[in-house]
Amino acid sequence: MPSHVIRLLFRAVEELKATGGLLGGAAGLLVGVGALAIPGIGPLLAAGPIVAMLTGAAVGAGTGGLAGALIGMGIPEAEAD
Repeated sequence: MPSHVIRLLFRAVEELKATGGLLGGAAGLLVGVGALAIPGIGPLLAAGPIVAMLTGAAVGAGTGGLAGALIGMGIPEAEAD
C-alpha cells in the first residue's frame, strides 16, 4: 500500500475513535438490557456486557484525560495521542 493511503487510513481511525467508543458502549448496553429479559439467566448474562461497557468507558476517559493533560502541558497533540 502506498504511504499516503496508510496515512489517510490512520487519520480516519483517529477521527472515528470517539464514535466507535460510543457505538460500542451503546451496543453493550443494548445487549445487556436484552439479556435481562431471560428469566433466571438474564442477570448473569447481562453482567458481562455491562461490565465491558463500564470498563470501556473508564479506559476511554482515562486515555482522553491523559492526552488532555499532556496537551495542556505543551506537548503537541500528535505526540500526546
